[in-house]
Amino acid sequence: MTTVFGGAEIDLRDVFVGEGASLDLASILGGANIRVPEDVQVEISGSPILGGWENKTKVHEKHSDLPVLKINCMTILGGAEIQN
Repeated sequence: MTTVFGGAEIDLRDVFVGEGASLDLASILGGANIRVPEDVQVEISGSPILGGWENKTKVHEKHSDLPVLKINCMTILGGAEIQN
């Protein structure tokens, strides 16, 4: 997912993650809002450059029995918000 001078919203709440999945996100002078299922653990990594991301999901501690959605973020003067 890439946003440049704009925004995007992805709703993954009805997606079956299975054993795990990954998502690459680049936000340049824009923003992204990602909604994930309640039974998914989110791991975020990447590079915020004058930007950032925020994990607002309900599961913050590691649970070995939950599937993992790995999000690789690059934000430049932009941001991303991940929530349930």
